[in-house]
Amino acid sequence: MKITILGAGAMGCMVARAVNSSDDEINLVDPYEAHMKEIAQNGIKIKDNDDTQTVVKVNSASTSSEKLGIQDLVVILVKGYDTEKILTQNMNIIGDNTIVMTLQNGIGNVDVIRKHIKEENIAQGILYISAYIQSPGVIVSSFERDKTNIIFGPANENHDENTYTLLEKTFNHNDIKTKLDKDVNKVMWRKLYVNAIYNLPCAVMHLSTKYTKKDPNSQIILKKISDEFIQVTDKLGYNFDGEELFRQYVLDSPDEYDDIMPSAAQDTQKHRKTEAEFLNGAVFRQAEKLGIQAPYNEMIYRLSCVEMDNYDNRF
Repeated sequence: MKITILGAGAMGCMVARAVNSSDDEINLVDPYEAHMKEIAQNGIKIKDNDDTQTVVKVNSASTSSEKLGIQDLVVILVKGYDTEKILTQNMNIIGDNTIVMTLQNGIGNVDVIRKHIKEENIAQGILYISAYIQSPGVIVSSFERDKTNIIFGPANENHDENTYTLLEKTFNHNDIKTKLDKDVNKVMWRKLYVNAIYNLPCAVMHLSTKYTKKDPNSQIILKKISDEFIQVTDKLGYNFDGEELFRQYVLDSPDEYDDIMPSAAQDTQKHRKTEAEFLNGAVFRQAEKLGIQAPYNEMIYRLSCVEMDNYDNRF
């Protein structure tokens, strides 16, 4: 297969690791020029949390796709607010049969992609991988090898079964376990629960998870966000146990949630755009479509947008 990853940051590089094979052509496209140059010359150097190191060689790494031909698979791994931009800039590599796959955070990227791509050619999924760029071309990663690390599936029932079977095989070339799940929407909403509980609330409160989950007033807000989320997903037919999820991730949360700064909080701290539209914004918009109210999700989403639009005006 000819595969291009649009957005070759830490997660994009980990996807390159997953699909890497002598039988496939792997191309990376990312605006981080020093990162692309290093990878083009020396490959991706990946340091795992178990102290093993891997070098992943790719066919090309560039800031532009202009020299690439039509691809079999295009994976999008940019921030949600850049989805349309990165897609429209790279339509030259997308043909009638190209599968465009989003492995991005949150809910709503498929809605952006379907403006330009036939829905039967759209795949979506999630990553259970942690990684960051240590320096150009060098990735530090953490993932559990005994668990599924990538789950993906078609965005539309009208898709080619053989193509998706091949994609699952391709993503399982190496040590990153990938699963094809036709009920991927439910899986993505399940992951969104944690992001809705912590991402924008931590950003708006300017607190890490350690304090948002322990402060009594914050706990009340998080519970309201949780209850609204469960109302929405119940209407969608997913039937998550809201009380159990809240206990698991807030009241008795595991060590991994003890004191972290979610991505939206980090973005806010550095006066960058957040993915608010694809987090609580997605919950609020879905609630509207279903004819139910989600005032706490709407409020946390709008407060985040106000702050994001007024970084330079704060006192």
